[in-house]
Amino acid sequence: MILSQVVEGFQSKVITNSYLFINLSMVDFMKHLFLPVLCLILLWNLLACSNSNSESGRLEEKGIDPQSKIILEESKEKGDWESKENWESKENWESKDAQSKSITDTADLIANSIVIDGVTRTYFVYIPDAFADVEKLPLIIDFHGGSGTAESQYYLSNMQSVADSEGVILVYPQAEVQTGSVWNTLHSSEGNKVSANDFGFIAELITELSLTRDIDDSRVFVSGYSNGAAMAYMIACHLNDRVAGFVVMSGLFPLESEFPCLITSPTPGLIFNGTADAERPYSGMPGYALSVEDAVEFWASSNGGSTSTTSQIGENIERSIYIANDGITEVQLFTILGGGHDWFDFPVNGVEMPFFIWSFLSQFSN
Repeated sequence: MILSQVVEGFQSKVITNSYLFINLSMVDFMKHLFLPVLCLILLWNLLACSNSNSESGRLEEKGIDPQSKIILEESKEKGDWESKENWESKENWESKDAQSKSITDTADLIANSIVIDGVTRTYFVYIPDAFADVEKLPLIIDFHGGSGTAESQYYLSNMQSVADSEGVILVYPQAEVQTGSVWNTLHSSEGNKVSANDFGFIAELITELSLTRDIDDSRVFVSGYSNGAAMAYMIACHLNDRVAGFVVMSGLFPLESEFPCLITSPTPGLIFNGTADAERPYSGMPGYALSVEDAVEFWASSNGGSTSTTSQIGENIERSIYIANDGITEVQLFTILGGGHDWFDFPVNGVEMPFFIWSFLSQFSN
């Protein structure tokens, strides 16, 4: 309203005095033209600041730092979720100071913590509003990539719509920030730079949710990206009796011969890897992790033998399905020819990735 009144007054003054314009002295010029324009610019900046402060206020009410929101969106567009430089820079989703503190509620996530070996471990829970009072809901534990955060995985995997429509509880655990927010995927201490008890953390987390949320213990699934994918592999391997299936994106299986998997039942899984992934090579990492094909063979064999079929579902995507002897359990490998180190988000048979993932997992229980 103030801006429009100033504009109208300015226009009237210009029209009324236009015949004097040519003869105006410099002082008259400053009085009749420059000062009104300067007032307009100042009012415009005040209104812009007011709108910006209002938006910042709305974000802060939700527990979201406005600057963090901007950087998160920029990082998501680039797909650079696990770059150490990205996550340790000043302009990352959580600064080092913020990472050293307890996770607080953000967006629709509920912050929780449990103590493991004297260390407070944190995680986020997403409970769909329409199912808040429903018991025996299935659970997906979703692991972030190395040097990442629980919040980043919430936005990256984008499973909220599935949770809302299908009634699924989502959990995003946080790796120990004091050791670089990297999951400890190994049992051996030899050559291991991470000492956090992440296997104990996840086992206790499942127990805690069974007690506090009365989840469906027969439908607990794990998923993850990169280092988080390795953690999902290893939880499915060593807590097999508590996991009904897994989903791994751009990760490798760090199988330890001296700490064999405790497979108690056939385990379905979805495996996505790019052949041009420089971070987690398709051929594996000698001395640490199996090749992608050897990992698939391990799970297919552990499921009691299988038959496989391979089909092309896109110009550069091969889909191999391994069906166990029970005729039910499947392990599916998606090989993205030329694909990099990504959380892949392509549709499968016309179904968006989050809903395809759930359509697969929801068939199984243990």
